[in-house]
Amino acid sequence: MHALPAAARIAVGRTIRLAPLPKRRWILPLVSALVFAADQGSKVVLRAALPEGAIWMPFPGAAWLSLRVGTNTGAAFGLFQGAGAVFVWVAMVALVGIAWLYVRQPRMAVPVAAGLGLIAGGAAGNLLDRLLLGGAIDFVHVGPLPAFNLADVCIVLGAVVLAVGQARRW
Repeated sequence: MHALPAAARIAVGRTIRLAPLPKRRWILPLVSALVFAADQGSKVVLRAALPEGAIWMPFPGAAWLSLRVGTNTGAAFGLFQGAGAVFVWVAMVALVGIAWLYVRQPRMAVPVAAGLGLIAGGAAGNLLDRLLLGGAIDFVHVGPLPAFNLADVCIVLGAVVLAVGQARRW
C-alpha cells in the first residue's frame, strides 16, 4: 500500500512521471490564482490611476458608488481596525487549512472547490497587502458601507458558496 496519492508516486527507473490530476482538482488552485491576480491587478491599476485621497465616481448619476484608495488595517469591510497582525495570522491559518483540505480530499465537489478557491485567493491577496503595505488596500465605497476590495467580495462569496453547499449537502 502506498502512502502517497497516485499523482505523487515516482515511477521506478530513469523517468519520473506524475499522473495528471483529474479536471476537478484544478478548480481550487485555478479559482484561487484568478482571484489573487484580479485582486492584485485591480489594486495596482487603481493605486496608479488615483492619487491618494482622490475620488472617482464611475457613474456620475450614482452618488452612492465611488472609488477611493485607502489602507485597511482591520478585517474585511473595515471591521476591527488596527488588528492587522491578527489578520495576518488568520489568513495564514486559513490558507494552510485550505491547502490541507485540498491535499486530503482528492474528490472535492466542484462548488466546494470553487468556494475554497475564492476564499484562498482573497485571503492571499489581502495577506500580501498586509505584509508589504501594512494593511489591505480597499477602494470600493458603496453608500454607507465600509470600503472594501475584490478580495473581500471573493472571501464573502466563497463563504456563501460553502454555506449553500453545506445546506444542500454537496
